[in-house]
Amino acid sequence: MPKYKKTPEKPPLKEKSTKKQISRDEFITKSSIKSFYIAGACFVVSILFNAGILTFLMNQNIYLDVIDVSIKSASIILFFLFLCIAVGNIEEINGKVLGWKELVGLILISLLQSIRNGWVLLVSSIGVALVILYLWIIQEGS
Repeated sequence: MPKYKKTPEKPPLKEKSTKKQISRDEFITKSSIKSFYIAGACFVVSILFNAGILTFLMNQNIYLDVIDVSIKSASIILFFLFLCIAVGNIEEINGKVLGWKELVGLILISLLQSIRNGWVLLVSSIGVALVILYLWIIQEGS
């Protein structure tokens, strides 16, 4: 009696996945496009409030002024964050890193939106600096 079976065993069939596999570059591209859309929405909100087009919260009382400055500053900080993510993803696809020249350009674009109000400029500058510090710490940790 032979030790081995005469009929060869068929290799197990691979399970077909129903989800389409996306490559890393496609995923990064989709992520950067979504980040650009979110940054654009934050830019529109920032321009509406900082240019004075929407002024329903101004000069009524101190609490509404704080809310007004918070909305304006938060839209600028979120614009910077999402634009930084989008540009960083595009640079990563190209095999580069986000350099200081690009970062200074993003900072200037962000802070020029708040040039009309000193408080918004101060809060936005602090927020942008904290975002840069956060991204730098995260980059150094990985």
